[in-house]
Amino acid sequence: MGAKQLKNRIDWVDIAKGIGIILVVLGHLSTKGQFFRTIIYSFHMPLFFIISGFLYRQKDFASSIKRGVKKLILPMLFFMAFDTVLTLILNQFGMFDPVNIKEVVKCFLLIGGTLKNSPIWFLLVLFLCNTLQYFISKNDKIAIAVLVITFIISLFSPFREERIYWYIAFFSCMFFFEFGYLFSKIKNNEKFNGNEKYKLNDYCMIVIVLIWAVTTYVNGSVDMIFVNYGRSFILLTLSGITGTYILVRFSKFIQKYKFSSVFKLFGQNSMLVLTTHFYLTKFIIHRIFKILNILSYQYKWYVEILLCALITLGYFVLFKLKSTIMKSFTKTETNAI
Repeated sequence: MGAKQLKNRIDWVDIAKGIGIILVVLGHLSTKGQFFRTIIYSFHMPLFFIISGFLYRQKDFASSIKRGVKKLILPMLFFMAFDTVLTLILNQFGMFDPVNIKEVVKCFLLIGGTLKNSPIWFLLVLFLCNTLQYFISKNDKIAIAVLVITFIISLFSPFREERIYWYIAFFSCMFFFEFGYLFSKIKNNEKFNGNEKYKLNDYCMIVIVLIWAVTTYVNGSVDMIFVNYGRSFILLTLSGITGTYILVRFSKFIQKYKFSSVFKLFGQNSMLVLTTHFYLTKFIIHRIFKILNILSYQYKWYVEILLCALITLGYFVLFKLKSTIMKSFTKTETNAI
């Protein structure tokens, strides 16, 4: 693969991740059953796992684990500890119930307790997917078997709503991860790569959009972490894969335009948004609306869009400041040498 191709691939990945993480923020501003939430949840988690599987490249086991611990597990543990400390502090002001050891243990098991930043479940599941993939990728037949097994388990998973049952949801996440991995294997196959015969035309794209729209509408409300796959995991599979494909195609289309740099910036900093936005969307904003006595307006669709735009702007400014500081630090370090 040439340097130019590699650059384009990185660009569309960052753009897709950037759009995806902004949609995650908007989805978390909405409540269950609302229009935006239903659309976003139909594909946003499959998107991240499919892309992760697509980009998976086997490394030696030790370096893979080391990188996973550094990039995924340590941030997760940090926010678990942060949530516990935050809850203890706010408890002093009567904002949370008294904290006991049982609640702290629940937090570190990712089943509630002092855990307020629930999206960090994604970090652990992605770490497990990457780790398991090391053994799976040694044989394509095993990879196909895992794809089938995880699909069947997800298809018959019991519905859960009360707690964060990430350990059951892992199978559906692994299914989409494996799908992305196997799709990359097919795409990189010489028989398919660059062959016009296998490229989808505009008419196929119309069909894909229709499949996504119909399956999203029929399947209804989805929330993968609660093992709520809507009416059927088959419908979620269709909406998740087609929704991901549509967003990827859109990302590749807009990467030639300057405004796509905004989405690339969010894609490059998606981890920061993932691990911090929930404090804003579920706690700080809700409290502000409660203090102002305007809670009835918080979940109006136009208010949700406005709040998402403001949060996005805030992160954009933060990313620019971070970039400026890093450039300044690098320049200073270079001059010192």
